Amino acid sequence: MSEHGRDRDANLPGGIGMSRLRVYGSVSGDGQAGGSPHMHLVCRELYYVLRGSGAVEILTLREGFARVPLGPGDVFHFGPGTVHRLVNTDGLEILVIMQNAGLPERGDAVLTFPDSDLRDLDMYLALARADSLGDAEARRDRAVEGFGELRRAFGRSAQAGAAALHGFHSRAVALAGGRAAAWPALFEEGAALETSETERRLDALMRGEGGYLEAAASALTKAEPEGASRLGMCGHLWPVAAW
Repeated sequence: MSEHGRDRDANLPGGIGMSRLRVYGSVSGDGQAGGSPHMHLVCRELYYVLRGSGAVEILTLREGFARVPLGPGDVFHFGPGTVHRLVNTDGLEILVIMQNAGLPERGDAVLTFPDSDLRDLDMYLALARADSLGDAEARRDRAVEGFGELRRAFGRSAQAGAAALHGFHSRAVALAGGRAAAWPALFEEGAALETSETERRLDALMRGEGGYLEAAASALTKAEPEGASRLGMCGHLWPVAAW
């Protein structure tokens, strides 16, 4: 184990996180079933649709509001700063691949609660906690409310939308606060470690050396059991690696 308690051999390739996601099927206040709108501050994310159908709704400064239909075999990926929300129209299940495993669980993901809920970290964390499905749905509904406010701002004008989204960005950065101080260590033990290992292997190959091949290892793991899903922001989660 490293000094931070993380087993380097437990890293998935590239230091990613991976989960199976069954998007919530209950209906929110705007009449759509789905997950909680949120944004990542640091991490890129990818959806690979396994089954079912739905859509992902996004808000960005460049694109404003967009709705992208999703079906089996579709791949959708996006970067930090993209406010996103999964909509479930028929049993939507997704393989989620997340950059920098461990960061989203430690504050990189910020829910689009109404602005008044984003001004105090303790208030935000209390509202973001979900100990039951009812809590998760209430959290989702509150995030949908804030998402609706941002979307309506873009409906008024591009300038109004940009101002509203800039405001959300500022609140999200402030909420990260001191919690972000722990993120560099996670990065160093995850994605950065994977990159440095690749550099080391390439350097060895350029010298005509292959001794590192003798340290080859493998691992078999399973996602959490079907009945032991976590209540994620977007739905029921079965992580491949636990955090």
